[in-house]
Amino acid sequence: MAGKGNGFGNDPFSKPFGGLFDFNRDGKEDLGEILFGQKVLQEFTKKDSPLLGRDAACSWRSACEDGSEYGVIPEDYDTEDEYEDALHEAKYGWRDACEDGFEYGLDPEDYETEEEYEEALREAKYGWRETCEDGFEYGLDPEDYETEEEYEDALNEAKYGWRETCEDGFEYGLNPEDYETEEEYEEALNEAKESFGDPF
Repeated sequence: MAGKGNGFGNDPFSKPFGGLFDFNRDGKEDLGEILFGQKVLQEFTKKDSPLLGRDAACSWRSACEDGSEYGVIPEDYDTEDEYEDALHEAKYGWRDACEDGFEYGLDPEDYETEEEYEEALREAKYGWRETCEDGFEYGLDPEDYETEEEYEDALNEAKYGWRETCEDGFEYGLNPEDYETEEEYEEALNEAKESFGDPF
């Protein structure tokens, strides 16, 4: 009488996967069956595998990020990858077409929305308008100038342009650069002329 457990079919090492891959029902799992079985399992668990069935393959639609605010609907896409690509383009496509902020130290990749980026860019470009010297008395408005340099040049011209056209006070030891306003300079020049006995 044969002893129990000595048959090849009862050898625990002949069925390492408990007979799951014993496709030919010979009582053991050979290497070919194991490799084939593993391949089937890999295919079965692969995303969008036809083995999963349509409902399972489309289950990503119920768990994916909501794209309705961008006009991107999961039902319009066959795969999750296609949907995610479209959603990413809808959310961040503006980064490829926005104004370059490199000279202001700004990178679109650091901003989630176009509005946030444009606000930061506007602040970087025009924030100086809030802190610059007031040019109202000279008829100047910072809003009329694109850059701080342009505004400062215009303000400097409005404030000190008279120095280029005023009467020369060299012979009296006067330099227009030493005076803030034309009135101060002319007053000093008239006093100098008077002290020298020259007519105004």
